[in-house]
Amino acid sequence: MSFADAFRLDHSTHTGCSRPKREGDLVQLGLNTGPTYEIAAVRGETAWIREPGTFRGEALVPLSRLRKVEDEPEKRLNEAA
Repeated sequence: MSFADAFRLDHSTHTGCSRPKREGDLVQLGLNTGPTYEIAAVRGETAWIREPGTFRGEALVPLSRLRKVEDEPEKRLNEAA
């Protein structure tokens, strides 16, 4: 049994999330419930993601691999204030 089998990790390249993704949105990779990332920039079909707050763990990822966690970044900012 592999690590991926034991933890039911899905490394598929498409999440099925068709919601539009833009700068400031919170996303997760694939179908897993792993770390949450913030989209720093979008160009074409590629997003630059990084960990919110620390700005570590940066990566360039195809939008098709991202699953949107929250729809309204303005709501997130208002709750933090």
